[in-house]
Amino acid sequence: MPLRIALHRFESDPSLPQRDGVNLAHTEITRLLATQTDPALDIRFHDFDRLLRSDAQAREALTGVDCLLCNVGPHAHYYHALRERLGLNFRIVRDIKTALWSSYLLQECLCAPLLRPGDALLATSHYSRVLVRHLFPYLCSHPVHLFEPVLAGFGEMPASVTPQPSCDDVITLGYVGRLSEDKNFPQVIDLLIALNREEPGRYRLVACGALHSASCAPERISGRLLAETGRDDLFRYLPPVPHEQVL
Repeated sequence: MPLRIALHRFESDPSLPQRDGVNLAHTEITRLLATQTDPALDIRFHDFDRLLRSDAQAREALTGVDCLLCNVGPHAHYYHALRERLGLNFRIVRDIKTALWSSYLLQECLCAPLLRPGDALLATSHYSRVLVRHLFPYLCSHPVHLFEPVLAGFGEMPASVTPQPSCDDVITLGYVGRLSEDKNFPQVIDLLIALNREEPGRYRLVACGALHSASCAPERISGRLLAETGRDDLFRYLPPVPHEQVL
């Protein structure tokens, strides 16, 4: 019998010029599962909003499911509550894609008393996995897996190259994302300045993404770097590109 997986059919607004990481990740999850042809998988999509409006619709969509994948942001606690109220039996796989975001912290508090054996949490980095287990010690005995679906669309990844560092090497730092204060981009510049104080001219920064804060405008960044380091070759800005072209 195939593994029966249920999830919300997540759709992104096609008019958006740029998607944030969470939006892109859930779009990719939906695309990957909607196009899979493995006979060992039985993918069942539903509408999350309709499930919350009607227990009858929720029971119809979730009865007989083996695993429910929560891809509607930090709302996994609703699925846990439905599972309890309807007396159903399936695993729930939820995610935490933004470290220290209040909504994900609330999700874990609400899910804690409703977890069952087999439930799992997906984290997008080793850092977020260590952090969430530090904040919620009970997760140390709970499966927390690393998974980043946005990389799946790249196909075969290029072979890794092990650098051979020397004292004269220039180190290029990369930043992909919004150039904005809410993403702490000014702190990245602080770090670049601090590094170049220690080893003048050794570190460069290449940033690619949409400009969202005036303080992060490339010309202001370049002017600040020139004023504080005396160099005009430490920073390069690239405009946004589709995520398939990032590599």
